[in-house]
Amino acid sequence: MSSATPRVETQCSAQSRRRKNSERSRCSSTALASADSVIEPCSRLLADQTLSDARRAEALLIRGRGYHRSKRLEVAARDYAAAVKLAPNDVEIWLSWSNVELRRRDGEGYVQKVERAAKLEPNNPRVIRSVGAMYWNLGNWDGAIKLYAKALEIDPTEAYARYLRSSAYRAQQKYAEALADADALVALPYMVINRDGFLDEHGDVRDFHVVALIHRGKLFEATGQMDRAAQDFDAAVAAGRSAPALIARRRCPSAHP
Repeated sequence: MSSATPRVETQCSAQSRRRKNSERSRCSSTALASADSVIEPCSRLLADQTLSDARRAEALLIRGRGYHRSKRLEVAARDYAAAVKLAPNDVEIWLSWSNVELRRRDGEGYVQKVERAAKLEPNNPRVIRSVGAMYWNLGNWDGAIKLYAKALEIDPTEAYARYLRSSAYRAQQKYAEALADADALVALPYMVINRDGFLDEHGDVRDFHVVALIHRGKLFEATGQMDRAAQDFDAAVAAGRSAPALIARRRCPSAHP
């Protein structure tokens, strides 16, 4: 009988590890995953008192992003604040928290958190792009475009930098440059462009590839290329029948009914 005890304990330990690994797998930062699909498993994982600080910080970040994507900004901010206490040098936490501050219209908190990320990892393309976006929001358009370019030199697949620079060129009516970036954005593989997901100005989660198609379609419209605009709007609808895609197609006279 005594020889069976270690075996039972080993089996229980193995089951416990598998259960924890399963929770960690579900508590993942899949950009297009629904908020509830990460909030619940992360909450269960965080209930484990034996969780290391690094794992706890990761779970708080991912759950915070779940709250963030479901527009529960106050709760998201609390998770980010708790996470950064455990991992103060994690730029992903600072960048996610900065976006919450921006959406809460806390300009001072927004700038503070972006600057903290920049001090930690000044050569990180995501950080550089975020500083560029901060410059844009503060009215320094030329400085923003230079930083988007710097981020893209380091990582040409940095989708947000590509999108933001294209949008900046469009605002300056530099359509050739805007379209060049839009073409590169649309050409990114699906999983690459959606690596970080996309939150629009309303805080809604959207498919970044569809966003890119609509963005390029509007650039084609602005330059009188209505057939090409219609093609992009049709492609956006086919990729995902989102309201923005349907509206864009309906407004384009060359698009199919």
